[in-house]
Amino acid sequence: MVGFGRRSAAAIKAAATRRRNAARAKDMVERHERWKRQSQNNGNGNDAAASKRSGDDGTGTRSQPSRSAKKAEVSYASSPYATPPKRIQQWHARLDELRAYHAAHGHYLISRTSMDGKYKSLGDWLGRQRAQYARYKRREKSTLDEERVRLLEGLEGDW
Repeated sequence: MVGFGRRSAAAIKAAATRRRNAARAKDMVERHERWKRQSQNNGNGNDAAASKRSGDDGTGTRSQPSRSAKKAEVSYASSPYATPPKRIQQWHARLDELRAYHAAHGHYLISRTSMDGKYKSLGDWLGRQRAQYARYKRREKSTLDEERVRLLEGLEGDW
């Protein structure tokens, strides 16, 4: 039992934590006040290097592409790149493989074990596309963009 005049180890530790947190809070307030004074002395608070880093052109606005430009339909034919990025090329190559499989077999039911697993990776890819397509239709986050959805929906038959 702890005596009346004695404090437990937990109470001592809690008091030390409170003192440490109070000192940190005081330090943060002082730094904020110092920053505020610097900002007022420098006009808008941005030095030349900071404005250069942030993309500020001095008008108070940043030069960023608009959100609507990001949502615009992606057409890789009119892309500024000479060739599409590697992942896009790989996706289109898989789509071509899927079309070839359909032309040879007449369906998209790709078995993982048929032909000694020759089409296993294509079947796995198609399964991922089906899952991503379902997410896209539910308006959830998906790796499929509008162009890919259009290409998948353009496949003949029930993919």
